[in-house]
Amino acid sequence: MATTPSARATFMRMSILPFLMSKM
Repeated sequence: MATTPSARATFMRMSILPFLMSKM
């Protein structure tokens, strides 16, 4: 797994997107 800032930001977005969706 890449630990680059960009890869990390993408992973966080993909992880937070469904989280926010389920919250709404």
